[in-house]
Amino acid sequence: MFKNVGQGDTILFRWRSLDKLKIGIIDCNRYQGRNPLLEELRSIKEKFEIEFILITHGHIDHYSGIIDVLNFASSENIQILNVASTLNPVIFPYLQITLARSEKLQLVNLTETINAFHEKGLIKNIYPIYDSISQFEMGPGFILNCMFPKHQDYTKIGKIVLKYANKEISTKPDLNNIASIFRLDFSEGIILFTSDAPVHALNSLMKELNDVTCFLVQVPHHGSEKNHSNAVWSSIKKIENCPAVISCGPSIHSLPDLSVVNFISKRSFEIHSTNYVNGIKEYVEGSSGQYQVSPIAVLDTISYLESTSSNTLYDRFNGDKKYGINQIGEVYNLTVDHYAP
Repeated sequence: MFKNVGQGDTILFRWRSLDKLKIGIIDCNRYQGRNPLLEELRSIKEKFEIEFILITHGHIDHYSGIIDVLNFASSENIQILNVASTLNPVIFPYLQITLARSEKLQLVNLTETINAFHEKGLIKNIYPIYDSISQFEMGPGFILNCMFPKHQDYTKIGKIVLKYANKEISTKPDLNNIASIFRLDFSEGIILFTSDAPVHALNSLMKELNDVTCFLVQVPHHGSEKNHSNAVWSSIKKIENCPAVISCGPSIHSLPDLSVVNFISKRSFEIHSTNYVNGIKEYVEGSSGQYQVSPIAVLDTISYLESTSSNTLYDRFNGDKKYGINQIGEVYNLTVDHYAP
């Protein structure tokens, strides 16, 4: 499930293992004074265990709600088995050159809280995110695998941080350069989670992606042109009407970029987004304000409302996005529910 958290990321997984409900989390952003992920967790009526919390990188729109979740788990005596992030190898040198005091304080608070919960035994394991090492079983036949970053990517950004601290370069290091990429593997294909991954990371994975079929792809960095690779989107093997999901919202960055939305759509991906803003609105309405996409295509005519959702039918360009992988015999199918938070 991609939660609507505005300009940021929050992804929630649910599965069962030995009749126990398991939860997985990639990033967590607060939005409009609320924590949508925390609200989702509070709504779960049965006991569950948090298998993992993954923090893809150290930008606040990806971690602002993590401490809320940790405090909730502590108060409800919910076990957190693994917390992994790209912060661990770079956080201390990065803090030396962080320009904003508020940014520094929030990163320190997050790191110290995670360490404190680990020392108390509320978090079983904490460690960095590395390709081929960070793996999580998510029920029979499903494994979440890290594809990026690699060891050399941490080394590279570490050198850039040092050069910046020594005033050898004037451009501040960008933590997006180690933003993680994960793939959920199952027998017939994958689901790809790209966070704010840079173009060079996506390009380096083209061969791996050419060998599998994508059932769903997260669009990198909320649809930013800076993180877009024509080559990657042109080469991805995919199911028919494969969803390309954009987590976006109102912001000074005006994402997603229309050029990105148009390019992906023309490659026969079906665009889904958490907010009807910027490039999404332009894609649907055009500069004239007239529909460029068929209204029938815009409306979600095939999905159904869950009993817990509101009576308002949300289209595919607004609100939470919920997906499922169901197995019927030997065949896996992607199910799609668009519903109001």
